[in-house]
Amino acid sequence: MAVGVTLLSKTVAKANRIEQKRLDLSETEEVIRVTRLRSYDAGTRAYERVVLPVGRLRGITVQGDLASDIATLAGEYGIVLGKASERVGVVTASKTIARWLEVEPGARVLRLDRVVLTADGKPLEWRVTHSVLGVASRSGCPPAAPHRWER
Repeated sequence: MAVGVTLLSKTVAKANRIEQKRLDLSETEEVIRVTRLRSYDAGTRAYERVVLPVGRLRGITVQGDLASDIATLAGEYGIVLGKASERVGVVTASKTIARWLEVEPGARVLRLDRVVLTADGKPLEWRVTHSVLGVASRSGCPPAAPHRWER
């Protein structure tokens, strides 16, 4: 299965109130906001919005390349990852999300809301992903298979 990542946007700005709360930031701290698509075998399967605290990734810039997963990014900056918490639910797709996932607005999609902490407990990444799961896309790609989680 071929996996692709398409960067849609990458910006730097002061953290908004929600970002401040999720990443334990002050109102003066900046974040990098990344929006990207993940696709599998040429069919889009995930629309991601990622927020990273600039001050915890010394030297990071919006101009440079950015790893598409937090483990690689942390390794590039010498950061040891700790715990992560993730909330999973099924929601209806907004017009924007439906357009990128190639489903009808209002279609049911999987929503994953995750915060990854460093080993010393500081939030390093807040990611919200909307994914097609069990919903056929307009592009004709088959729905993604559900995962079976094992301990």
